Amino acid sequence: MERPTPNPERRDELSELEELLQTLPEPKEAGIFVTAMFSDKTQDVIFETQAAGQNIDPITARLIAYTLTAHAPDELETARLRRFFATGIGSHEHLKAEYLPLREHPAMEPEEHLLIDSLGTYLANREGDQPRQDRRARRMGQVLFALLTHADGHHDGLLFKTRAQVGELGAAALGLRLARLAHDHGEPFIAFLRAPAVDAAAPDIEALFRTAYIGEQDELDAVRKAPDSTHPVTWNTVEIGGRSYVFHG
Repeated sequence: MERPTPNPERRDELSELEELLQTLPEPKEAGIFVTAMFSDKTQDVIFETQAAGQNIDPITARLIAYTLTAHAPDELETARLRRFFATGIGSHEHLKAEYLPLREHPAMEPEEHLLIDSLGTYLANREGDQPRQDRRARRMGQVLFALLTHADGHHDGLLFKTRAQVGELGAAALGLRLARLAHDHGEPFIAFLRAPAVDAAAPDIEALFRTAYIGEQDELDAVRKAPDSTHPVTWNTVEIGGRSYVFHG
C-alpha cells in the first residue's frame, strides 16, 4: 500500500486539532465515523513523519490514544490511555501496560499495530535521555506499507521508505526483498526500516542494518552503566510490539 507523496502543509492542519482534543466526546461514544477519521488521519501523519525522518509529535500521540481507546475491546483496561488522550500525561511503563495487551488482541489489524508501535516509539524517545536526533536527513520520496506474513500465519505491517520513486513493480520487488530480510533478522530489521533516514532501497541495506543495530534498550542501558563503557553519541529508538530496538543515529 502506497500513500501519496507526503505534503508538509498537512501537519499544519493536524496542529489545529490540539484544541479539538479537549472537546471530543468520550472515545467509546464517538461513533465509527469519528474514530475512523482520526485513525486515517493519524496513519497519514505517521507516513508524513517517516518521510521527513522524524517521529510523531505529542498531538498525534494523543490522537492515537483516542483511536485505540475507541477501538479497544470492552474487556481490556484503557483508563490510562484515556487519561493520556485527555491530558498528554502518562508514563511509558504505565501506558505500555494497556496498549501492549491491545496490540496482542486478535481483533487488532496490522494497521492498528502501526499506530501502537508509533505511540510506543514516541513514548520511548520522550522519556529517554538520548541525544537529539539528526534532523539533516533528506526527505524521502515514497513511504510504503505492506503485509509481512510469518510462518505461523500471523501478519505484521512492514513500513519502509525510499528517496527514489520506484513505481508499482519496483515497490513490489523491494517489498519482497525486505520481507526476506525481515524473516532472516526478525523484529530488529522491521524496526530499522522505521528509523529516521533509513532508505530501504539502498543496495547495501542489510550491511547498513548490521552496522547500525546496537541491541534492545535494556542492553544499551546496561552498557552505559558500565564504568568504562563507550556508547554512541546519537541513537534512535524504535518500538515494535512493546520491545525497544536501538540504532546508531
